[in-house]
Amino acid sequence: MTPKISVIVPIYNAEKYLPKCLDSILAQTFTDFELLLINDGSFDNSGKICDEYAKEDDRIRVFHKENGGVSSARNVGLYNTKGIYSTHVDSDDWIEPNMLQDMYEKIVSDNSDIVMADHYCDDKYVKQKPGSLNPENIIDDILKYKIVSCIWNILVKNDLYLEHNISFCKTINYGEDAMILIELFSNNPKVSYLPQAWYHYSTHNEYSITRINNKEKCYNRIKFLSGLRSVLQKYHKNKSTDAFETKLRLDILYSELFSGEEYKLLFPANKYHYAWRQFGIKDFLFLKLAENGFYTFSFRLHKKLSNIKSCLKIIKFGL
Repeated sequence: MTPKISVIVPIYNAEKYLPKCLDSILAQTFTDFELLLINDGSFDNSGKICDEYAKEDDRIRVFHKENGGVSSARNVGLYNTKGIYSTHVDSDDWIEPNMLQDMYEKIVSDNSDIVMADHYCDDKYVKQKPGSLNPENIIDDILKYKIVSCIWNILVKNDLYLEHNISFCKTINYGEDAMILIELFSNNPKVSYLPQAWYHYSTHNEYSITRINNKEKCYNRIKFLSGLRSVLQKYHKNKSTDAFETKLRLDILYSELFSGEEYKLLFPANKYHYAWRQFGIKDFLFLKLAENGFYTFSFRLHKKLSNIKSCLKIIKFGL
């Protein structure tokens, strides 16, 4: 039989947190779900833990793969789902017993494509109420940091992924949530919101990319910005909206994400090489400046030029 919900858990070196995560999913009051565990090349006991849990519950399917990053792991889950709806739970997080039940009842009663909800971040309650349930406004809220761009706290009708050929970009492992959410909301889904929180997001996993500050993280941030630019340009083209807004937000986002210290982390070993076609000529020039040692100058100049251009455009267009 087809399960109502597919729960996808990407896993990388999470042996400290994985049992609590899996126990919380298996303790759900809603039982008509499958649990897909994607072991992304863990070198600790995570894979063994997955196999042990699968022996005890036939709703669990385990996929062992070479390490390819969280996006590739999420895609393995998406490509193998059998459920009508799907959600993601990170392996170092946990959920309360009523989460699936309440979200399922909401998405069915509203006949929605997506249900959003609040969550906890290290026990702090985080409201996720969008300004409106209009998908375009939700995208604005994501770009302006009014709501957190997380894929692990929503329930999505799987047809939305299939009909629009949406999947995670395999080369991007930082900000992949924001990119895929914008793609999902760009296709005008019907959205519901539940002002409740069941999901407990943790920032304590030492292997989480959000906690690590190194060259790879900076590189992933740059790839994220490049990918986000492409998604937004496609979205604005399809919706015939002002491309200036897209550029303005990208400039702001770029300036907020980077600092001189992060540039220093990015280039000392000269390990990564960038093609201007991948990042655009402006970003490529700034990266080259940073690569040759002009870290602070590159960052300050980019931020200054971005702010000047933004101000001029705001004055010109009266925005």
